[in-house]
Amino acid sequence: MNSNTKNNIIMAKKTTKAKVEKLSSEELKNIQELQGKIQNIVMNLGSAELARQSMINEHSLLNEEWKKITLDLETKYGQVNVNLADGVLSPIKDPVEKEPEVLQAVVTEG
Repeated sequence: MNSNTKNNIIMAKKTTKAKVEKLSSEELKNIQELQGKIQNIVMNLGSAELARQSMINEHSLLNEEWKKITLDLETKYGQVNVNLADGVLSPIKDPVEKEPEVLQAVVTEG
């Protein structure tokens, strides 16, 4: 390609772009709405993550409380099943011979 042809191609590329000074009101409205939706989703994702972390922390605390209560009850009553509907205790057929960890709970519908 000689330099004239090359210059013409470059000139053609430059002249194919229309000189636009401003978006149309419809284009501006569409892009503003899209940007608003994106920002809203990002904000909601942040809020959801904070809520998720809070629930994870609360779950961990509740599990620790569960372990403490079941250990206390197992120390008092031994390894037993507990009916969570009425609090009735029943023996476990083959209790595990180890240090107490978690009291087994049995839920029956009444």
